Amino acid sequence: MDIKGADSDVLVIGELTDETAQSGVVTVDDETDSPLPKHAKRNNDGTVTLPLFKRVSLTWKKPGGTPSEDTYSEFTMHRLNGDDMTAIGDAPKGQGVMAAIARSAKIPFHLFKHIFKVMDGADIQAAGAVVAHFLANGPTTGASGSPV
Repeated sequence: MDIKGADSDVLVIGELTDETAQSGVVTVDDETDSPLPKHAKRNNDGTVTLPLFKRVSLTWKKPGGTPSEDTYSEFTMHRLNGDDMTAIGDAPKGQGVMAAIARSAKIPFHLFKHIFKVMDGADIQAAGAVVAHFLANGPTTGASGSPV
């Protein structure tokens, strides 16, 4: 895909051909869909429920507190916003995917990094595919459900 500025205030996004170069108009396919994993469920509020192939348990405690155990058999993944994207960009080198999944699942990064270590690779790949789906496609529900 090429991006070029036209003579006016129009930004042309799409594949440039002789025809588009002359007209300055490019037809862009709205279906830039990055597909969801087959076992993921799209929810009415725009989130996606992702059942995990392998359940993950995490035992943790605050300093001076008593241990708590959280077990995850699914993640509810949310669209990312600017704050999320900043946090992902600020993640330590090599931990961007981990940060993206944590932010989308609304699990604090300091806990999620321990969950991530024991997650099945297929679950990591599927969660990454959900994040990629959100980034490749605009919202489809709610007040901002239609592209502006």
